[in-house]
Amino acid sequence: MLQKTKKRGISDLKIAVVVAQDRNHNIVALKAGTGRVKAEEIDAAIGKYIHPSALLCTDTATNYKKFAKIKGLQHETINERQKQL
Repeated sequence: MLQKTKKRGISDLKIAVVVAQDRNHNIVALKAGTGRVKAEEIDAAIGKYIHPSALLCTDTATNYKKFAKIKGLQHETINERQKQL
C-alpha cells in the first residue's frame, strides 16, 4: 500500500531516481534507492554508463562530489541560487 508523505523534500517513502544525459542526448534514468541517495548508490545505478573522461555536472549536493571522487571524474557544480551562466 502506498503511503502519502505530508511534507515536500527527501523522505524514505520516496524513490530517488538518478538521471544522466550525454552530449548526444542519450538519457539513462534508474532507481538509485529511497530517501537521501549515497554516492555508492549513484555508482551502482549509473556508474557503468559514465566514461572516465566525462565531465560530471551536478547540483551542489555532496553525494555527487563523493561519486566523482570514487570514479575519478572531473566535477563541476551548478548553483541555481547564484545564477551561474
